Amino acid sequence: MMRSGAAEGMRMEFESIWVVDFGGQYNQLIARRVREANVYAEIVPYERVMERIGAARGVGCADGSAADGRVAVAGDDREENIPNKTGELPAGIIFTGGPNSVYEDGAPVLPVSFFELGIPILGICYGAQLMAHALGGKVVSPDFKEYGKVRLYQGAGASGSVDGASDNEAGGKSGDLGGITDVPTGANSSAEAKTSELFYGISDGQHCWMSHTDYIAEAPGGFVVTSFTDNCPTASMEDAARKLYGVQFHPEVHHTPFGQELLRNFLYRVCGCKGTWTMAGFVESKIAEIRARVGEGKVLCALSGGVDSSVAAVLTHRAIGDNLTCVFVDHGLLRKGEGDQVMEVYGKQFNMKIIRVDAAERFLSKLAGVDDPERKRKIIGGEFIAVFEGEAAKLMRGGGNMDGGVAGAAGSESGSGVGDADRVAVTVSVPGSGGLGGFGKQNDEGDDNQHDGNGGESSKCDNHGESDKGKISNSEINFLLQGTIYPDVVESGGGGGGAAVIKSHHNVGGLPESMGLELLEPLRLLFKDEVRAVGEELGIAPALVWRQPFPGPGLAIRCLGEITPEKLHIIRESDAILREEIDAYNERLFEKTGKRNYGATYEVAGGENTSGDSGSDNGDSGRDGSEKSDSGERAVWQYFTVLPNIRSVGVMGDSRTYDYAVGIRAVTSVDGMTSDWARLPYDLLETIAGRIVNEVDGVNRVLYDLTSKPPGTIEWE
Repeated sequence: MMRSGAAEGMRMEFESIWVVDFGGQYNQLIARRVREANVYAEIVPYERVMERIGAARGVGCADGSAADGRVAVAGDDREENIPNKTGELPAGIIFTGGPNSVYEDGAPVLPVSFFELGIPILGICYGAQLMAHALGGKVVSPDFKEYGKVRLYQGAGASGSVDGASDNEAGGKSGDLGGITDVPTGANSSAEAKTSELFYGISDGQHCWMSHTDYIAEAPGGFVVTSFTDNCPTASMEDAARKLYGVQFHPEVHHTPFGQELLRNFLYRVCGCKGTWTMAGFVESKIAEIRARVGEGKVLCALSGGVDSSVAAVLTHRAIGDNLTCVFVDHGLLRKGEGDQVMEVYGKQFNMKIIRVDAAERFLSKLAGVDDPERKRKIIGGEFIAVFEGEAAKLMRGGGNMDGGVAGAAGSESGSGVGDADRVAVTVSVPGSGGLGGFGKQNDEGDDNQHDGNGGESSKCDNHGESDKGKISNSEINFLLQGTIYPDVVESGGGGGGAAVIKSHHNVGGLPESMGLELLEPLRLLFKDEVRAVGEELGIAPALVWRQPFPGPGLAIRCLGEITPEKLHIIRESDAILREEIDAYNERLFEKTGKRNYGATYEVAGGENTSGDSGSDNGDSGRDGSEKSDSGERAVWQYFTVLPNIRSVGVMGDSRTYDYAVGIRAVTSVDGMTSDWARLPYDLLETIAGRIVNEVDGVNRVLYDLTSKPPGTIEWE
């Protein structure tokens, strides 16, 4: 049992499932699916799971260090991670898939003793093969592989053939849901299958999603085969007495329609979970925890207006009130009206202290003449860090204070302090350049890392030298608040299991020594959909909680080539028109049908999602498409305009024009890893194109991007 919220004598208990990672691409998705069933799940690298077991049992760790019983989430042991009492083990364990073959040298393995702990285990794909191999079964590489949608039959086909299909057909497609009897068992077993808790309530003959080269030819002793396919003799197996279960297919992906039900059966019928993980409970316990940790200290937050930083800020403000000060760096690359929206909502509605730093001139001057997208990202990231550190330095050195705002403008560092009544209206202009900072969230986003924020790709930028401000003293501020979420941690290598490091998130690696601050990351345990749920619990408007992914470098990577004020104006105005028209269309649809293009089939303005499900959560994902939406933005995963830096000849009135073409990008997706172009109706596209050409100066042509991902990406740069 995991415990959270040790503050002020309050402890909320959360059941724990460990997702042991063997390098599978679906590791995060498995954890998400478990949490969707109201059970807390965390990803544990297979290399560390024995150490974690030892620590939980209080018997020491594999590396010889003392066991203190603290659960280190995804390889980290910061204080705000949920602690586990010594002697407490997870309610269950799920093994992920992986790219290896269990019989090859160097493949990830676990000792036989692991399966004797008495903890329920569900192995998925490689995890099932590892279980079979470790316990005496037979795993082989057959002639026929299975990839994609396959029909699953409960019961068992004829046992033992590595050729698969012929023997399975001979064995028949027998068995019924939840009542499997008289079926073949493991090669060394005399056990008989009675009922399968895993398949309770699940009808026979449904499709499942397979993705494997090897399969289990013979189940271990004590196991019974509980399902098969035409080409896989052991699609699932179990030793119910020891609560050991294995499935060759992937229940976590949407292409296995009964998958969530199967996972719930494991959690509730096998592991005995109660479903105590809720976002309401998380908010209550986290607020208490923040209060206990911060006390009377002061907290500084880099607020971008994106989902992660906004939810982190509102949650922390709920806990400590005016002891939180936010710095909003407006780099001039936001969408139309977004900067003002941040100040209006979080400053006035939530009554938070916010310093708005107007750094548009500074960013544009640094970006002048730059057309390489990676260089754009690095410049923006470095400048953001430098500006934020400059503001932090002034607050911490007395140029401003946490109670009265910031003093004056950055250029002169003069002026009077700002009191509570005026704190929302604080705007600081930042001309020129500044020193190089040392931290920042890597929010290059594009579409491969869908997080929020103004952060950039790197904390290093070759446009800066060492800061001339020297080391910052922490006389005024004690903590830095960041919107780190669980995928940030896992993608930075914390998930282990041989999975590749997708991105190096600088907010995960800690702070530079010059800051002298403790890091506060209240959302570190949450996936993006959970962050959104927390935002709703806190009363943040749905339009903000469900805002579309927006890259950290902002419009800079939607403006191909050199960035100029003219180009930014074109993108802002055309993007605003696109949004207005899609929202208006959905309102008209609601008036006619009572629905605003929601979820399950991604029916969007007459279109339907045909994209595949990658099954992997990479930051700013929406929910899984199963929930109704009350916003046009939720119907399409993402839509925006781009400026491809192409001019073409046109005619307007009686005059020849040579103006820019604007591209429209609208996609449907489950999680941003794969996507398909949205089938917007022609009349809607006609209206959008007509308005853009007629209302936005410098545009004479509108294009619609029909590229899926892969081969394309969602963002153009």
